[in-house]
Amino acid sequence: MARRLLDELVKRFGFPPGLFRTWALVAHEEDVFITTPEAEEFDRIKPVRKGLRLARIFPHGFKPTTNAMQVFGARATRNTVELTRDQAQSFVSGTAIALAAQAEDGFVIVRHDGFTLGVGLYRHGQLKSQVPLSRRTHG
Repeated sequence: MARRLLDELVKRFGFPPGLFRTWALVAHEEDVFITTPEAEEFDRIKPVRKGLRLARIFPHGFKPTTNAMQVFGARATRNTVELTRDQAQSFVSGTAIALAAQAEDGFVIVRHDGFTLGVGLYRHGQLKSQVPLSRRTHG
């Protein structure tokens, strides 16, 4: 499951094929975490999680996490959306944005001024923020 996820991420976002080669993947229930090989092997204590949640797995596909895409998103070459300052402010507050993007429907990596803000769901000219509620701005 985890390797299939990496293949899908590379295909969807145009990540360099070797980007994830030195990382280890840990599947736990419906989540896939990315970590160092050393952390994967660490077993002196039993941590709740090992690494950064890369994506959630659903029966119909996967959802990349905002945190992981903020780390790796700068390397994406496909299905990215660049927002203006006003659009970026709306996005991080959770407001849906109407726009014509050069992206396929589905999850996209959202940027402003070269900085990855997070993940959005783009469908039919509408971008919906997937920034976690706890990290959204107000206003």
